[in-house]
Amino acid sequence: MKLLYFWVPTQTKNKCDNSVLVLQMVRDLLLAEIDFLNKFSGMCCLGNRKTALERPGLKELGITHVLNAAEGKYNNVLTGAEYYTDMDIQYFGVEADDKPTFNISQFFYPATRFISEALGQPQNKVLVHCVMGRSRSASLVLAYLMMEQGLTVVDAIEHVRRRRCVLPNHGFLKQLRTLCNFNDQHSPSATL
Repeated sequence: MKLLYFWVPTQTKNKCDNSVLVLQMVRDLLLAEIDFLNKFSGMCCLGNRKTALERPGLKELGITHVLNAAEGKYNNVLTGAEYYTDMDIQYFGVEADDKPTFNISQFFYPATRFISEALGQPQNKVLVHCVMGRSRSASLVLAYLMMEQGLTVVDAIEHVRRRRCVLPNHGFLKQLRTLCNFNDQHSPSATL
């Protein structure tokens, strides 16, 4: 766990000036934690909107598959299969809202299947992204790690957080916990 220390000036014109300064400093610290792209497992990367839209960068990285967890009308990344047509990239879009009430678990299995099938060929590289690369896409990556590598939700989060600052919303975390409980109940060791 990282501890962040920063100085907050006490000599300002009024309390409002001080609070605005503190908010700006906290925002800057949070944004400093966000990288555009991080490899989290083998040939799979977790990124944000900027990464997904950077076609030359994707080509340079050798990305062959893109999973967009922010497809749709609102708070989305406007790509789609047609955006990558001339790049020989396989595309899978998930229309997910980054709201605690949204049922992202409906995409755990299809997203895991897409990533797994892509990584079944050693030359393939997968980019999983949303707008910020912290909640929707991170939740799908966590589900993939839990389902394919047998990690618990805590272990999956720790694995990804070593590489990228992720923060799934609390509703997504509950759904991941439910997946973890389901995996525990249906694992081969649970029947022994």
